[in-house]
Amino acid sequence: MVKRIAAWIGIGVIGVMFLLSALAAATARPEANGLFMASMVSLVFVPVLLWIFIKLYEWAHRNDGITRKEMKEIEKRIAAGENPEDIAKEIEEKYGK
Repeated sequence: MVKRIAAWIGIGVIGVMFLLSALAAATARPEANGLFMASMVSLVFVPVLLWIFIKLYEWAHRNDGITRKEMKEIEKRIAAGENPEDIAKEIEEKYGK
């Protein structure tokens, strides 16, 4: 969910920068060159910064609980006939306090 939000923020920032540079170019304002350069720089730096923020978020929240991958493995184990109570004990030992 965090990745989607960050992606939409990045798309919005880049879109606004292009819109501003197109508007400045269409009105032949003296700021057009600066706005165009800002939009080009944002094309590189916004995705890089968002990637860094996402990785930092994942690093900070890496032990928050069961991941989707682990949940799928647990569901497979239950479907294979393993005792759910044993799996629950394993989860409690791993994540419980």
